[in-house]
Amino acid sequence: MNQFNISDIWKKTFGTDIPLKNEFSIPPKEAAKLTGVRGAKFYGVDKNGTTHFMPVELDGMVLPYALIDVTTKKNIVSTALVERRGSVKELIATEDYVINIKALLINEEYPEQEVIDWHKVFEKNKSLNIRSVKTDIFLQGDDKVIIKEIRWPSVSGVEHVQPVDMILETDLVYTLEIG
Repeated sequence: MNQFNISDIWKKTFGTDIPLKNEFSIPPKEAAKLTGVRGAKFYGVDKNGTTHFMPVELDGMVLPYALIDVTTKKNIVSTALVERRGSVKELIATEDYVINIKALLINEEYPEQEVIDWHKVFEKNKSLNIRSVKTDIFLQGDDKVIIKEIRWPSVSGVEHVQPVDMILETDLVYTLEIG
């Protein structure tokens, strides 16, 4: 039985306590689901042969040990009503998805070549293909993104690991029709 503490997960994710103090368990299934609904893999294997959950494939390269945050918001125009409470809301559009990927590059020595390779991907001034179970849910086949920002955080006392933190934005393809 897989056990985990919901309170710890909540606090790590949202930074506050939740009034739930008991453990939560999900019984393991006989066979793990290998792919998501749109075909992305739930599990990958890194260079060292270690299995990891929910890899991210970006421009044909795999980022192991990745955590993905997906954010979007709606642009809404509100018009105040005279002599009435509230306003009329008109949905104008949903903004691009912003995808934050945090991952670890791990090697027997400092992962210098991996850092070089990923920085080359960042330097490409074009849309890149992204595949992961999580992004497939939201992008639904329009799997094009642009890397807007990349950070290489330092790690004290560790020689074999280099974290990478990327901010991407969707780049949807539109077809204009002139009628």
